[in-house]
Parts: sequence; structure tokens; C-alpha cells
Amino acid sequence: MRHLARTDEGDYSRNNYERALKRLFNWQAHERGGEAWEPSVTFTEPSGSAEPRDFLLRDERQQIREAALEYGSIPSYAGLSSRGRDRWKAYLAQRFSKPKREVTPDDRERANGWKFPSLVWASLDAGLRPIGIERA
Repeated sequence: MRHLARTDEGDYSRNNYERALKRLFNWQAHERGGEAWEPSVTFTEPSGSAEPRDFLLRDERQQIREAALEYGSIPSYAGLSSRGRDRWKAYLAQRFSKPKREVTPDDRERANGWKFPSLVWASLDAGLRPIGIERA
């Protein structure tokens, strides 16, 4: 166990080795008689709830929030050329499954909505992980 304590093994591996050795020695004590073995060095299993494995740093959280604000948004109508407006109108028509001539300013507002940013921000604030959101 001292050798295992000095090796570069993970906490889960060390704990698994310790449990396996305890089982072996308990079996030997049961089958052949003798005393149960208690190791001089013990390892504790790290708690999964106290220390999440995949947390985000503060700058990563900020980058995700900014990306959520930009996701799906379109540029200002006034800042586009006529050709750019036409291309964005075609994009919105395809995005909302409607003919190009039926695209209105309300569709532009809908494209720049708060649906994705609010989902992302709420999940970050609540500490939700993507796999948990996907399963929900």
C-alpha cells in the first residue's frame, strides 16, 4: 500500500486496488484461518457530488454567455447593403420555413430572441451539465 501511495495513480484506481486487496486477505483469513488484514495506509474514494469533474472557469463561462448571445442573431437591418438585406431575408425565410416575400420585421425580432441565451444562462447559473439538460 505504501508503494501504491507513491505511484502516480488516480484516487479511484488506488481505492479499487485497496478494496481488492482487502477482499483477497479477508477471503484468505476466512478460508485458511487467521486475522483479517487492515492496511497501514488507506485511500478514500473522492466524492462525486462535492467535486464535479467538468466545471467551467470564470472566463469560459463568460465566453459561453457571449456565444449564446450571438447564436442565431442577425445583424442590424440599417447596417446592411441591399444585397446583404436580400441574403439575410433569404436566410430568415429558410430558417422559419416561409416564402421570402412573407418575411417581416417581426421575423427579424424573432431571430434575435432570448430563447437560447436564457436557456444557456439559466443552466450555467443553476450549475446544470449539458448531459443532464439533454436527458431532461
